[in-house]
Amino acid sequence: MSDDRFSISQVARRFGIPVSTLRYYDELRLLPAAERRGNVRHYGQEELRQLALIQRLHHHGLVSLADTAALIAERPEANHPSGREVLTASIDAIERKIDGLRSAQRLLEYLLSCPKPDPVRECAHLHAELERAVDNALAGPGGITESGGNAEHGGNAESGGITGSSENAEPGGITGSGGNSAERVSASGE
Repeated sequence: MSDDRFSISQVARRFGIPVSTLRYYDELRLLPAAERRGNVRHYGQEELRQLALIQRLHHHGLVSLADTAALIAERPEANHPSGREVLTASIDAIERKIDGLRSAQRLLEYLLSCPKPDPVRECAHLHAELERAVDNALAGPGGITESGGNAEHGGNAESGGITGSSENAEPGGITGSGGNSAERVSASGE
């Protein structure tokens, strides 16, 4: 292991982040205090390992910056969740993102399988799914139904369709799981 030290601009360039990000991490005390030579911060192996950990946790979208700080703190604060709680919650969030991406992928694959020249505008099944999504959104809690009544008083919110299904899914849905149609369509970036 080397005792080389690298200037803030060298570290920023080699790690592919702006210098301002390193300064921000220093302000938040995410990194051990950098040695200063004149007015320039210099980082050694310990700081670079910590930065590599921050990148793996935070930059890849796995853990929020606040949770990253909680995970790497030498003395965690009493009001913060434990490291295991943070990791468990992060895994749950990643699983939800994966489910959303799989739902979006199913929608795109379905649209590619449509024989129409312009499936987004011409696919009858997609249009029916979108109509159900709108009906579900309007008939949801506090929503309105076609007859103008409140969904809680006789409104019928179906689920299922191209990108997902639930316990109440109608037959003929393409594939998927969980949530309502409106959520599934929005998970596809719509």
